[in-house]
Amino acid sequence: TTPPTSPAQPRLAGLAGAGETMQVGGIFTRRRTSIPRLFLSLLASSLLLPGTCQTGDLFDPNEWPIIDFSVPGEDSVESVEEVISGVFLLYGEITTEQMNSGDLDIVVREMLGKVCKHFTREAGAPVLSKMYMDVTTLGQERLGINYTWQMLPPVQAGKDCINRLAMVSFGPKEPPFDELPPPPMRELFAGELRMHEPTRWMDMTDWGLVIQNMSCYERRVIKHWNHTKSIDVWPTEEPECLGSDSIDWEPNLLGEFEVDKVGNCAMAGSQPCTCAALPGCEWIPSVEGMHKCVYTSNPGVSCEACAYQEQCVITPQKACAAKSTPCACVLNGKDCEWDTASATCKHDPMGVTPCYVCPRQYFCSPPSVRFT
Repeated sequence: TTPPTSPAQPRLAGLAGAGETMQVGGIFTRRRTSIPRLFLSLLASSLLLPGTCQTGDLFDPNEWPIIDFSVPGEDSVESVEEVISGVFLLYGEITTEQMNSGDLDIVVREMLGKVCKHFTREAGAPVLSKMYMDVTTLGQERLGINYTWQMLPPVQAGKDCINRLAMVSFGPKEPPFDELPPPPMRELFAGELRMHEPTRWMDMTDWGLVIQNMSCYERRVIKHWNHTKSIDVWPTEEPECLGSDSIDWEPNLLGEFEVDKVGNCAMAGSQPCTCAALPGCEWIPSVEGMHKCVYTSNPGVSCEACAYQEQCVITPQKACAAKSTPCACVLNGKDCEWDTASATCKHDPMGVTPCYVCPRQYFCSPPSVRFT
């Protein structure tokens, strides 16, 4: 048997009056009348309506195989916990070698896990994934890759995690981003590409990224002994673990929504890199001595808080540009060459700096000295 599809959940209430609140993906929004219908269709395709986590007689965790989220070499325990599953789709100019190397699998797991990481941990939530190729793209320039994944969020954080994933994945799946800005997920994914050495120089500018079909069920798991509840999980009167298969979701689109509520800075929780990916948000210290993500007039996140932002990664181009004299440029071992026309240091592995500019290069003959 397969996990049962939950009965029809409360859908977006149509004909909502002015000032009434509506809930999408766990995010409360107010009805407005000025947002174009394109926004509504994108909202329907991007945000996932949560449903009740299946427990009890409807779905018995003991009937299903145990899922192993343990860490090799670390103590583990067996328990029944909320497990989120979903699909991550990637379409782009990727070679079969890159697809089969397993490096993109690592990037996908790291990106998903860090959206839902525990407040006190550096590592993201544990994620398992399986990669399948979209056979319809075989032999084409743009390959399609399907990653089915399962995640173990912090204890009782299933609903909160699905809400965060829905928020960061909201928006068009690929360029151009004329009507709406790109989903914050794209910056998070690009950051993980930069952090992983084998994928550091991959260009994902034109890639398509989609998170879909998220669901949440209680399952038997093997987990790290210190898997606990995170203090930044928002309290709620609703069941903690929400989410059902979104494939049959057909919302009533007579209501409309405020874009800034979907990209709420507070939804970043304890994750500075999620904060960095949200427009208009800054990572600031709070009176409690911790940090939080808020709207400010000076948005941004420091490199100390989130090291994988584009401006924080030292590329060869940046390393060369930092050198201000010819010999410091060409002798740093970073394939830098001195451009005499602009008097600047540039990254050019095939370039040659003349000896008269820097005579200390290995191929330059030292000047001869005659004694009379």
